[in-house]
Amino acid sequence: MSRRQVLGLRLCTAAAVVLIAGCGGSSDAPVIFPAEVNAAQLEGMMNDGKPLILADVRSAEEFAMTHIPGAVSYPLDRLPFWSPTISQTARIVCIGADTEDGASARAELKARGFRQVCALTGGMAHWDGLVQTTRQDITGAQLKALMDAGAALQLVDVRSAGEFASGHIPGAVNHPYDQVDIWAGLLVKQQAVVCICASGARSRIAADALVRKQFHRVYNLLGGMSGWPGPVER
Repeated sequence: MSRRQVLGLRLCTAAAVVLIAGCGGSSDAPVIFPAEVNAAQLEGMMNDGKPLILADVRSAEEFAMTHIPGAVSYPLDRLPFWSPTISQTARIVCIGADTEDGASARAELKARGFRQVCALTGGMAHWDGLVQTTRQDITGAQLKALMDAGAALQLVDVRSAGEFASGHIPGAVNHPYDQVDIWAGLLVKQQAVVCICASGARSRIAADALVRKQFHRVYNLLGGMSGWPGPVER
């Protein structure tokens, strides 16, 4: 073999190595997939026309309350059961309540051989796009338990100013139900909102209005103040 032929063989071999490593122009080259994507990047992936699985790894209850349109409920604690139903070459974004849950799901899927899987940075807490939400009814006892546990809640008493002054749940703010278009902008969309009135009727109207405004978690206090078992502030 001539020196020129040997040199040509070496160049071809080097080119083949480059392509295998994903540094060349081959369409079969490996794709570098990030460990995490932020909300803006996820929106881009959702709109790029390529198949994408949005795996919401929160509990089924959390998913039913609110989720990103197109997402599928795949609870983290059920991963061994649902992961075999998904192609290991699919693009997957794991969505948790926060980054940690999504990262845990990603790590487990990677260990099972999935190639293109990442987590949503910040989880649903950092998602500010469109969501599918439903109003959830909550009893006075359930609300008190959440408050005693230190849950981050926005308590909105939608009665009149006079009714509010006569006694309300500690920490609640007064925003009349028929002015929801005015005060909705004062609330944090990503944080749970509990609507409260005297019996649960006006609060249900306000809660449904917040759902239409794409608030992430909206509760209606069943029975209103008449069903509240905790302390009252005046």
